[in-house]
Amino acid sequence: MIDLVENKLIDVYADGSQYSFTAANDTIVKRFKIVTSIPQTFTAPTASESATPSRLPAVGVASEGKGTAYINETKEIEVYSTQKTIVIKNRGTEHGKLSLYNANSGVLVKNANFEGGTTNIETNQLAGAYVVYVVTQNEELSKTVILR
Repeated sequence: MIDLVENKLIDVYADGSQYSFTAANDTIVKRFKIVTSIPQTFTAPTASESATPSRLPAVGVASEGKGTAYINETKEIEVYSTQKTIVIKNRGTEHGKLSLYNANSGVLVKNANFEGGTTNIETNQLAGAYVVYVVTQNEELSKTVILR
């Protein structure tokens, strides 16, 4: 969720998420926006404001204190699911790491490594929505997939 007045990204995946704000009751303002990906112009919070490593990172927030939003478009990596398998097509030669999070709870359910080329990663997870986060030395991608 984005607070358009404060220009803040709020992670609503975390259990018990709360967000407090103050508003004048004499002015109607379009304040909040629910997003499934981060606009390329959004400036994200610093790493100290993001979720803990065992939980789903705030959607689109860069890791390691970079303080910029992920862009869900890459030149080298394509990710999709088929049944309960995550498929990574890495057109580059760099190896990378995949983290799979349950989209409802935000809990990390699987880590896996991948190389250049096509890698199939079996999940054995229950059917539902999951967030796949892949990273190589030069690219990051966060994408929601449905496992059936």
